[in-house]
Amino acid sequence: MGNFADETALLVCRLEEIEIRRKNSLSAGCVGIFELIPCSGQLFLDSIALDVLGIKREDFRESYTDWMDRIYPPDKEAVEKSLNLALVDSKLKLYHRFRVLKDEKQEWVLGVGGSLLTEIGSVSKFCGVFISEPNQFNNCPTHNVPCQFAPK
Repeated sequence: MGNFADETALLVCRLEEIEIRRKNSLSAGCVGIFELIPCSGQLFLDSIALDVLGIKREDFRESYTDWMDRIYPPDKEAVEKSLNLALVDSKLKLYHRFRVLKDEKQEWVLGVGGSLLTEIGSVSKFCGVFISEPNQFNNCPTHNVPCQFAPK
C-alpha cells in the first residue's frame, strides 16, 4: 500500500510540474485559451485570452456574441465565416488573423482552433488559442491574411 501512495504522490507532483510549465509557456508567449460551446454560444476565455483581446473580465459576458462585437468591424464577416466552416467540417482546423481594438489601437490576434467531437461525431466544443501578434507586426497595415485552413 505504501508503494501505491508514493507512486500517486510522485504522479501528482509531476502533473503539477507539467501544469506550471504549461502556464509559464502560455503566459510568456501571450497565448490565451478559449473554449466555445456552439449550441449555447457560451465562450470561455482564460485571463491571458482576455488580455490578448483587450477585455476586462468584469466586462465580458462569456458569449460568442460579446466576443464578435469586439472584433474590428471590417474583420468580423471573415472571422465568422471561417469559424462556421470549421464548425461544419470538423476535419478543418481554424487559422485566422483578425484585429481588435486594444487601448484604442488596432492590434492583430491569431486565432487557432479545432472541434472536439462527441461519440457520434457531432461538434461538442470548439477549442483553441488566441495569440497576440508581436508589436512590429501589429504596426504593419498591409498584413491582412484571409482565412486559412489546414487538415487536422
